[in-house]
Amino acid sequence: MKGNKRILISFVLVTAMVMGFVFTACQSQTGGEDVVTETGTTAGSTSQTAKETDKPKEMEIIEKEGKPFSNLGLVTARSFQIQPFELLRTIEILNYNFNTGSIDEEGFTDRLNMVLSEMEGVGKYYDYIPYLNVSLNDELCGALPVENPIGGGKGIKDSVKKGTFTVRTSDELVLAVSQAKNKDVIFIASDAKIDMTEFVIAENYIIRLNDGVTLASDRGSGESSGGMIISTAFTSMPLIEVGENCRITGLTIQGPETQMRDWRGISFLTTGISVLSDGVTVDNCEIAGFNGSAITVSNGDNHSISYNYIHDNKSESAGYGVKVASAKVLIENNLFNGNRTSVYGDGSTDCGLEVRNNIEMGTSYDACIKMEPFKEKETNTYGDYMIISNNTYITSQMPFDIGSAPKNGLEITNNYFAGAKELYDELFNSIQTGEGDITVFNNAFGLAEKVQESDVKIDLSEHTVDMRLTNITSRNYYSDMDEVYKKLDELREIIRDKKIKKEEISKALADTVKVIEGYDRAYEYLEQPNRTVGGKVYGAVPDDQPLGGGYGYKEIVTTGDFMVGDLKEFIRACIQAKDGDVIFVKGDAVIDLSAAKTTLTIKDGVTLASDRGNGNSTGALILSDTFYSPMFKVGENVRITGLIFRGADPDERLAFHKRSYSGEGAKGSGYYYKLLTLNCITTDKNNLEVDNCEFSGFSHAAVYVSGGTGHYFHHNYIHHNQRNGLGYGFCHDKAVSLIEYNLFNANRHDLAGTGAPGSGYEARHNIQMGTSLSHCFDMHGGSDRGDGTDIAGDTILMYNNVFLSDQLPYALRGAPQIIQKFYGNIIWPSLDTLNTARLYGRNEKEKSRVEITDNIFNAGKKPTVVE
Repeated sequence: MKGNKRILISFVLVTAMVMGFVFTACQSQTGGEDVVTETGTTAGSTSQTAKETDKPKEMEIIEKEGKPFSNLGLVTARSFQIQPFELLRTIEILNYNFNTGSIDEEGFTDRLNMVLSEMEGVGKYYDYIPYLNVSLNDELCGALPVENPIGGGKGIKDSVKKGTFTVRTSDELVLAVSQAKNKDVIFIASDAKIDMTEFVIAENYIIRLNDGVTLASDRGSGESSGGMIISTAFTSMPLIEVGENCRITGLTIQGPETQMRDWRGISFLTTGISVLSDGVTVDNCEIAGFNGSAITVSNGDNHSISYNYIHDNKSESAGYGVKVASAKVLIENNLFNGNRTSVYGDGSTDCGLEVRNNIEMGTSYDACIKMEPFKEKETNTYGDYMIISNNTYITSQMPFDIGSAPKNGLEITNNYFAGAKELYDELFNSIQTGEGDITVFNNAFGLAEKVQESDVKIDLSEHTVDMRLTNITSRNYYSDMDEVYKKLDELREIIRDKKIKKEEISKALADTVKVIEGYDRAYEYLEQPNRTVGGKVYGAVPDDQPLGGGYGYKEIVTTGDFMVGDLKEFIRACIQAKDGDVIFVKGDAVIDLSAAKTTLTIKDGVTLASDRGNGNSTGALILSDTFYSPMFKVGENVRITGLIFRGADPDERLAFHKRSYSGEGAKGSGYYYKLLTLNCITTDKNNLEVDNCEFSGFSHAAVYVSGGTGHYFHHNYIHHNQRNGLGYGFCHDKAVSLIEYNLFNANRHDLAGTGAPGSGYEARHNIQMGTSLSHCFDMHGGSDRGDGTDIAGDTILMYNNVFLSDQLPYALRGAPQIIQKFYGNIIWPSLDTLNTARLYGRNEKEKSRVEITDNIFNAGKKPTVVE
């Protein structure tokens, strides 16, 4: 690409005409009207336009159809970035409209395809596949068909199917990485989903591949989407770091970011793969969810990034598909979508990029390809070289942000752009003014004009209360999205084969919704939460409001002294609110504390509210995806109502607990608590009321009352607070509370207490919905506290509850100082399958302080009253 400094610009504009297609190209340096120049000129030669400045020629260039792709079909995806809440509501709208006849079967199929496309993150890409390139004078512009499918996945011909090491868990992966040497292959089983979060946070662990090691799975082999490595930790460290001549292939690699956020000034820009040495290959992978970059190539030559699907790597300040510094990289045959910038060069003198035969699928938040100026002494540099050829840009975003030509030239040739030529005039004119070897040649425009994009859509604002399939008002879901996608894809195939009836379609959608919801055994009991036997009522008896709150709740707050819609307003209101004030967070607000990591104080007598259940409102969402605790400290006589709270750690962490406490190599409590334990609301004051809220994702407790009396927790939905060893819904130290009309699920203990003298609770009319890592209600004893006593609280009353878990409804860990009563409850397993000593007492003292009478056991098979 070296040669004399000059500029050669030749644009080709695709214009549909009645009698065919005529293309006019533009701008030679003669400065006249747009003219046609002959094709075929490259940097280092002299064009006819450059020589004939007195009278520019015009010529007709005939468009022909491009070359079709035979191996592009559905994108192989496993990293689903769609919010489960939005997906659930979309399915409910689809189900309602189909059942009411608003859409017919063809309309339903179109919308089902749209839903699956949204899950895959491909936008309108499928509409464009027949038009991805065009022939101009027998030279193709845009992406060209190649042996393997662009983006990799199904149809890939050289996927790895086995290795020196085969791993399924994080512990196995860490061991394999420590042992693998040159030419070894670490194979991630195709059905594995390996979560590295614990290692990343507790050990600052990076998957460091030694020179010559391959990390692989089998994405695209048969029906496999490839094994998956994920991390939900926001950290400045890369997830994977590779040595010389390493290869990463056939994997799905997912980071923690699911949305566009502003992380400026905060060291939480995550990277998927960091390349520091020569000869690295990344191919046939799906990489998503990194707010820094999917791949950062800092040094070395002869790097290849090919046949990947790189999507949804974004943030306000970064979010790159591929970020390149002092390195030479070939980037080809990839699919890009939803990145802030797909390819980024930092402009350093050794930064060389060749970007060819890629497809930008429709969404880019900044320029698709960007070369920043790099400050070197007193001047800016713009890299070594940049070649951009045969790419297709479905996106309407400006494709390039290139300040000036790299020292060894810039080529932009044979690309195909979505918009009309005039949309890019300013861009290419600015490129033209630069110095150095610049070739902009034989690029085609107007792709979007050829494509009839599907106008099928489902507007979430159409969702109404009567479309819901279950009467639980929720926004936080933790479903297996692989299973959700599989169910919807199976439904699509059955419809395509014309082997399904209308009512079967509705059932399939309802079953899919249940997978997203994860309410386990509770569906029947949500409709009828109690049973009457012999004139006695067992189980939960609702008041005139729904269990768990939400739609139908009667004490909803709808206004306040402070009306809050964003984070700044929220923080200001928390600071300024005084006794008697109401801070009202608007029902559609999302208050994201992830970057702020700020513990907020709710002062004495203040109400913090939103409108969960007010019509179709879920209430405002207050969340943090980063690990810090607590989210709130609250004073005396505080009410918190109508809100959704989401923490960063909804998982069981079974392997982490085992690593900490089991076996000869147990790392102990110091290690366990390096993974910060999370509380949402804490207080040591009196009279905290929490009602009509949803809590999830807090590894210690949703609500932790370390002191005080008169606490009242009612009509809440508390779930996925379940880290092994902790994981509580409502947790007490020396505190007393009334707990009623709540729904609990996927907590380690729904209720817990330290058992300190002066502690206790009354729990009634609650439903434990089916999933519990350990016994449901809990009160520690003296041996847990290590205080030399056997005291397990003062008074614990548990009556008219429903326990649908296979676990014990409660487990004695000591003797209450006054009494513990358990009656009128419904329990799923039979009594003879449970450890009765933990129910009735392990010694005479425990037996004398416990009354367990008149409960229904074996509700799952043969309900039996045990008196």
